[in-house]
Amino acid sequence: MWRSNKIDGAGKPVSVLALHKLATRPMGRGLMGNVKAYVSTYALADMIDDTTGLRRINESSPNKVEQGTKSLVFYGAQGGSIEIEAHPMLKAGDVFIFDPADLIRGGDSDLVDRIPGTPGEAGKIFFHLQGKTGCETHVFQSQFILHKKPSRLIKGYGFAPRSAP
Repeated sequence: MWRSNKIDGAGKPVSVLALHKLATRPMGRGLMGNVKAYVSTYALADMIDDTTGLRRINESSPNKVEQGTKSLVFYGAQGGSIEIEAHPMLKAGDVFIFDPADLIRGGDSDLVDRIPGTPGEAGKIFFHLQGKTGCETHVFQSQFILHKKPSRLIKGYGFAPRSAP
């Protein structure tokens, strides 16, 4: 029950249908309700192109038509919505689907300018390098992200977005 779901896209393009199939796989392990799907910017561009290509514009439309979106939302078999968003740090063929409510962010400290509890000059992050033209930063953080139910995580890989370079 702890193993996450890793699914090969076999070179198929990323589509709403493909994401729906990915999201229904862990339903037997308890994935229900609203989930988020993160895809590459190329994959979201393909899905937006597919969706806007289905829209009809008639004579009653104004002189200017605006189309596009930052995310797509559809309702699936898992009893909730699947919100699809692009993330610039994802490889072109990767997809991640999960329930954000299952994530825990914890740790000792957020990103701060000094080690917590130590005296010092607050607000000073940048320090000049001696003998060189440049600066370095000194910051401290101690935090982690933990998923409470990894059997509900989905990673899709090996997809081939049509708009990828």
